[in-house]
Amino acid sequence: MRTVLMISRYFPPLYDVGGKRAYRFAQHLPGLGWQPIILTGPVPPGYPADSTPLRLPAGVNVVRDYAPPWWPYRRIGSADGTRPEPVPISTVHGARAWLDAQMTLPLKRDLLLAPRTALWARRLAQAAPVDLVFATGPPWAVLAQGYAAARATGVPLCLDLRDPWTFGFPHRGLARWVRWVERRVEASFLTRADRVVLTCKEAAGAYRTRFASLPPQHFTVIYNSFDPGLRPPPQPRAARPTIIHFGNCYGPRTLAPVLSALAVLRRRHTAANLRLLNLGRVRESDLQLADRLGVRDCLEYRPMLPYAEALQVLAGADLQVLLAYGSETGHVPAKFFDYLLTGRPILCVAAQSELTRLVEETGYGYCAAPDDVQAIVEVIAAAIRRPPDLAVAAADAAPLERFSAASTTAQLARLFDETVEARARPFAATAIRGHAPR
Repeated sequence: MRTVLMISRYFPPLYDVGGKRAYRFAQHLPGLGWQPIILTGPVPPGYPADSTPLRLPAGVNVVRDYAPPWWPYRRIGSADGTRPEPVPISTVHGARAWLDAQMTLPLKRDLLLAPRTALWARRLAQAAPVDLVFATGPPWAVLAQGYAAARATGVPLCLDLRDPWTFGFPHRGLARWVRWVERRVEASFLTRADRVVLTCKEAAGAYRTRFASLPPQHFTVIYNSFDPGLRPPPQPRAARPTIIHFGNCYGPRTLAPVLSALAVLRRRHTAANLRLLNLGRVRESDLQLADRLGVRDCLEYRPMLPYAEALQVLAGADLQVLLAYGSETGHVPAKFFDYLLTGRPILCVAAQSELTRLVEETGYGYCAAPDDVQAIVEVIAAAIRRPPDLAVAAADAAPLERFSAASTTAQLARLFDETVEARARPFAATAIRGHAPR
């Protein structure tokens, strides 16, 4: 049994969706020859915790020592679905906005934790052998901690980018000097890592183009996943036709295309009883748009529910709404795999991309461009015309097995094996020639 040190800022019972990826890997790695030690943070005082029971194999060590106890934990703002209040419309413009951007540090304050993490990893390796370091971001400072831990222990490094870093829309909103620094730091980390994992083929393609001097296999795609053990039972249809978006609206992600479609349906007198439920934060601008369009009574929102409870709510939806980040590509949101687990129909509002191709390939939904309101109207109208006594059929899970947590973790375990073996080969060749390896 080999050992992998996994560094993830987020991990259940924190609600932050980024922790679910590391958690699902940790569930299945021991059965594939890898024992995880997870370095993560605790649930801060006063911060809500997900009550969904954790199901980790015996022997998986979760060390909640990501930072010292006095280190400030900063909520992730607009992407924090536990907050009940809408994402406000920014009132900071002009010189104040420019000054605020200049004062944002590259990789944020968690970068300062890298020396502490390196020392912690060295002590860990002295007590028990570590074979590989796996670090998942964002936050991007976690990649710096992974790099520091790998150097301190002398083992291979695998970096996991759940979103594109400098290709992503949050990066484009930073000050020019911050973008310059982060792009160079990103290049340093990605070229020094033994392997880099992404969650989207489009993002991997963009990085392969940028780093053309690296072999294509340096960048690997492992999708997010679902846990079949949490598949909710079929739920009765609600008395009120309901479409649900599971997640937070921020950046370019907005409910506006769906609200515009509801306004059309309202004018046709076919949306009087329709409910659009958002599980997570909504934008204040979307609430204002709903008021202007006369569909505010259709829109409900609530903070994130415990994960298992949210899946049951989704299983009773007439339609699950999958929103891309506007016209952005290079993302396959994790909620897509949650939607597949429930088996309910999906309305994907996105530009033609890898995401829309996946929705179409699985046969679980319909796709419409964000500016094609008429197409969105037709999908919603078809969903709410279904007979009220229509039973919800159980989804055929067989074609979706490649998206199960067991399958994606098997990909990761093979990658770990290949990485360790590739690192060992030059050392073995050096030893045969009678030289000490560096």
